[in-house]
Amino acid sequence: MIDHRVVAGLFRSGHRILLCHRRWDRCWYPDVWDLPGGHVRDGEDPRQALVRELGEELGVRVDPPTDAALAVIRDTDAGFEMSIWLVNVWEGE
Repeated sequence: MIDHRVVAGLFRSGHRILLCHRRWDRCWYPDVWDLPGGHVRDGEDPRQALVRELGEELGVRVDPPTDAALAVIRDTDAGFEMSIWLVNVWEGE
């Protein structure tokens, strides 16, 4: 059963991608490089969660994705699912 859903954006500009370093004191995957994103709230659409989380985490504005997720990673034993969308266009830094 999946009870922990996460969304992430793969920001691409030319041949470059954006990675964020997670703090060493995080419960999940501490002290690693990761894609920006965050948790999906109960009842929240994952695409809307992506827009919200990228605004909160990076201060950027993106449109909700219309395509399917680029990748979905599931660990049913841990109850974890991460959906990743490609982000080519955004506003802000």
